[in-house]
Amino acid sequence: TKKKPMKPIMAIIFILFLGYLYLDEEEAPKDLPPIPLTINFPIAHQTLEVEKSKIEYEKGNEARLNNSYLGLMKASQHFMLSMSYQFKDNPALGKLLITYSELLSHSKKKKEDAKVIFQLIKIAQAKLLLDLDVALGVSIFYLQLGKFHSAKNTIENFLRIENNKPSKDLFCYYLGSLIRVGDLVTAADVKGKMLEAGRLPISCYEYFIEFYTLEEKDDEVKKYILEGLKLYPNSVFLLLKYADYFLKQNDAKNYTAVLLKIRELQSERSPIYYSRYLEHMGVLSAIQGDTNQANVFFNLALSVYDSNELRSKLASLKLGGSKRTESLILESRIKFFMNKASIEIENRDWKKALNFAIQAADLSSVYLPSHLLLARIQIELGYFDSVINTLQEKRKDISSSDDVSKLLILAYLQSFKLGDARREIQMLSQTQFSKTGEYSYLLGEFYEKSKNITFALRYYQEAIDRDPTNDYYYYKISTLLLLLRKYKECQKYLSDAIYLDPVNLDYRIIFAKILYELHTSDIAIGYLRELLSKHIKNQKLIGEIAIYYYKSGKMKDFNDTKEQLDEAGGGDKNFLQFMIDASKDEGSIANVMKYSRELLKRNEGDLETRMSLAEFLYDTQKYQEAKIELEIVKNRLPGYPKVHYFLSLVYLKLNDFEKAKEYAELEIQSAPDSDLGFFIKGDIAYKNADYQEAILNYEKAIQKNPQSVDALKGLAMIKFQQSFFAESRELYLRALKENNSDAESHRQLGYVYKAMGQSSLAIEEFEVYLKLDPSAADAGTIKAEVQALR
Repeated sequence: TKKKPMKPIMAIIFILFLGYLYLDEEEAPKDLPPIPLTINFPIAHQTLEVEKSKIEYEKGNEARLNNSYLGLMKASQHFMLSMSYQFKDNPALGKLLITYSELLSHSKKKKEDAKVIFQLIKIAQAKLLLDLDVALGVSIFYLQLGKFHSAKNTIENFLRIENNKPSKDLFCYYLGSLIRVGDLVTAADVKGKMLEAGRLPISCYEYFIEFYTLEEKDDEVKKYILEGLKLYPNSVFLLLKYADYFLKQNDAKNYTAVLLKIRELQSERSPIYYSRYLEHMGVLSAIQGDTNQANVFFNLALSVYDSNELRSKLASLKLGGSKRTESLILESRIKFFMNKASIEIENRDWKKALNFAIQAADLSSVYLPSHLLLARIQIELGYFDSVINTLQEKRKDISSSDDVSKLLILAYLQSFKLGDARREIQMLSQTQFSKTGEYSYLLGEFYEKSKNITFALRYYQEAIDRDPTNDYYYYKISTLLLLLRKYKECQKYLSDAIYLDPVNLDYRIIFAKILYELHTSDIAIGYLRELLSKHIKNQKLIGEIAIYYYKSGKMKDFNDTKEQLDEAGGGDKNFLQFMIDASKDEGSIANVMKYSRELLKRNEGDLETRMSLAEFLYDTQKYQEAKIELEIVKNRLPGYPKVHYFLSLVYLKLNDFEKAKEYAELEIQSAPDSDLGFFIKGDIAYKNADYQEAILNYEKAIQKNPQSVDALKGLAMIKFQQSFFAESRELYLRALKENNSDAESHRQLGYVYKAMGQSSLAIEEFEVYLKLDPSAADAGTIKAEVQALR
């Protein structure tokens, strides 16, 4: 809906407001600078001073009643002092955890401050289930880091203990965790009970507002902002929410009045609140048409606290007239669709997530967070070229940030464009971003894709050292250690990942694999069944249990579990991939196709599975079906490794030599250092009886890769047909040195020895051929050859 333009009276109010902001120092209230957040680890005094510790603890509790940024800062200092006077068995530890975790949203260096809180959590871990303050502090910490399921799980575990007494604060953050995980039904129930509990903590109003914002009920949003302000009239957090509300309603008069109030309160001296206040001032200036003043406010806000949202507002200033205004006031609507997309990502429904993300991105061409979310979903679905083009364009915008470069690198890595990824990483190495854990993680991903496991491990470890609160880094290093069969080391890193995110089932499943490798399948199954009791009918867990039954040969248990899995939805990617591999081993073409199709139905952008299916179809001589799958891969990602090579092979089998040659050339262009394109080009020439061209390309393939068995065999065949038997023999011997179990090479070498008059060697090679492929179509002919040679 188009918003009405600002009325003349509103314009006068705006001008008066700006005049008020720029009065002489003697007339205007003096602006006090924001006070940076300081989060430090408490250091124990050499002597125990219990009384002083108690005094500081009480002062901390008193300071917390202030409900402001400065109040929490003051409280944290008192709790710190209390801890320094008595480090062990001090209730100040739980209070410090709560206070620091609440303050984390005000941090400009969130990862560094989170490190300190994480150290405190490790000390308090033993009290997590029984100590209200510790449970509350840890759950708030998880919420601040975006680990919403872990926050919810922490609170629910505390509530399960019979004698534990929860607080209003605990239920407030429980409500927050339910909203963030998308469980709005339970959230509504919890909210209803809380409204009957009398005076509520300020955090409750934060989540009431968030709940109704998601429901798009503006009247309810306003209602709870006003109720909150009755109890906490000087809460800048609530006033900022009120400003958001009036901006959305295009109510310039009240919007201006709220900003005046925030300024009077000096934004609570919080850097984040001050940055948000300046951001609103920029919006107000832009709406009035003063883009120069808006630019000043937005840049000042960025200097206080950098964010993609702020960068997007700066970019919106480039737009003209009504488009600029619409872009600035659409943020709440964009966030609504982004939240819907995030919930669908949690549910692994990528198509729905894509739909919501597109709606969010379409609302504004310059709101960077929505475009980054869309890019992440498109990467998951395999739309790499589209993502890369979009991110390359976004990087030119004023709104660009390190997040754009980071996502671009991941898109390059996922699409096997390692050279482009390397160049992006080198560019980032010259920036402050190179000092972060995210930069080290990207290096780890690059080396893992490059098959350099040693360097990948090194940089994943560096990422952990720089950011020990990111559980995904521990998970990445554990997956590599599992491949290397270093189970004890893997267990150590995985335990840290689980510690940080106890509800992530992917981490638990790897832990079960370690139990299987170090102990027995029964122990792994027992561990998974215990988890299943808490996650009823979870496809992922049931699938893993079925896998271990299959591995241990307990087929009745496997079939029973498989029935349970079918009822629960059919299994996740791990189970389906396992069944594909098992079906290949059993030679069951039907099941390979069945499970591959099921996997692709769940995620049509899984190009690895699609390519694997295409190769299997080719190997089983289903060339037309293989062509269909290969064309899909090529259309999604033209640079996918070997896609042109296999298309060339398929067209060669279908006797379409022109198409085969076209894709051979494309393979050479996309992978000039590979032997595959030259080899298949040689095969095409050989089929066309152009032996000179065939020799030229086989030799080029061997130059690129001296171990290319197919090129060696192709060249050997031509040499045999040209009666260069000695050269042919040497080429076949080289091919067998690389792959001694290649039946065809043994057969052809037998004919070479026969032509050279070396009957005993020919017989030997023919017999090896028959052992390797006893059901060969020409087995009778070869047996006759052996008999004749004898």
